[in-house]
Amino acid sequence: MHKRSDSELTKSGVKRAVAFGERIKKIDFTAIYSNPSKRTALSTYLIRQRFTLF
Repeated sequence: MHKRSDSELTKSGVKRAVAFGERIKKIDFTAIYSNPSKRTALSTYLIRQRFTLF
């Protein structure tokens, strides 16, 4: 479990974000919202790379 600090995304977290992006890439999203923490922002970025926002 991670502390409530602004910690980095782990290697496992990167793999999971990429895999999640692959699973949802065919869904038509109009926006993605994220909080400003480093971990969440990087996860969102990695997920978003798998599809185009309309």
